[in-house]
Amino acid sequence: MAEVYRLRNEEVYEAPESELRRFARFFVDSSIAPNARLDAGVFDYPPGAACHEHVHEQADEIYFVLQGELRSVVNGLEHRIGRGDLLYIHAGEVHVTDNPTGEYTSFFAVHVPCVEDYDEFRRSWPKRLNVPEEAW
Repeated sequence: MAEVYRLRNEEVYEAPESELRRFARFFVDSSIAPNARLDAGVFDYPPGAACHEHVHEQADEIYFVLQGELRSVVNGLEHRIGRGDLLYIHAGEVHVTDNPTGEYTSFFAVHVPCVEDYDEFRRSWPKRLNVPEEAW
């Protein structure tokens, strides 16, 4: 059965590491849709923001850039993707992503099947009440 989610006032979380400062809004994960076979969210990277190098052994991941530009290094190969571009990262590929520009970057991320990351972020990242307007 189809489900509609009205995404107007979703919670915003901020990565606690100041050098990796980034924001996340989780749209589909086990806390929202317990039987989902994927998870999805929007990540906002201010200039210089980055994630840690990591790998999803069992999940494919896509990034779809909504605004700005990302640099993602996947298995040692650099990819630069901009607004409207999609990067497909296969399960088992080591990757790290950052925003090397002076502009805010937003991208939609999806994992199939679900990964533990979103649940962990909800537990360990503080909720953010005042997010700069330019971040969205």
